Amino acid sequence: MTLDSVGTSSGHIRHPADADRRSAYEPQLSAEVTTGDESRSATIVWYFGETQVADASEVVSRNTHETLTSRVAWSEVEADGLVPGEYELTAELTQTGTIQTWGTVTVHDQQAPDDGGTGEDPCRDGYQLDPDTGACLAIPDDGTNGDDSDDSDDSEAPEGLPMLPPMGGLSAAQTTLAAIGGLVLLVVII
Repeated sequence: MTLDSVGTSSGHIRHPADADRRSAYEPQLSAEVTTGDESRSATIVWYFGETQVADASEVVSRNTHETLTSRVAWSEVEADGLVPGEYELTAELTQTGTIQTWGTVTVHDQQAPDDGGTGEDPCRDGYQLDPDTGACLAIPDDGTNGDDSDDSDDSEAPEGLPMLPPMGGLSAAQTTLAAIGGLVLLVVII
């Protein structure tokens, strides 16, 4: 069995309030192993410097490449006393003692201002605080692009015409007229 490579979804780990995606505050660590002529159990241990931060075990089928993964959260790294700092990411295949190095991972201290108990959202515009994780997550686009006006003006459609529902960025009238135009074009081509 061999340890072929080690990796991470992000070389920077940020406090959840400073992150705009999960991999920024809880990156996924990975390691690829290859087995020989028999199935074997593989255990990978990941380290930031000399500190173990994650592990994963799996039975790998014979003659197979398998990627083992584990996530490491900013809060876990903080609990280990690694905030802030730069650390070499390594992975060890415990069955053989083989070690692979990925490079440097930077763990950042919290940058977002604490709301001081005021209840105000510490996230920048376009983001909202997730109460479960403490992360600033992008506010989903509802398709209005900030326009709260009623887009239901179907005056461009002929009176009494059954309407198709709006699709994508098109209103119901635009969707219906596009479908009619497509039908006419199809009839002309045939």
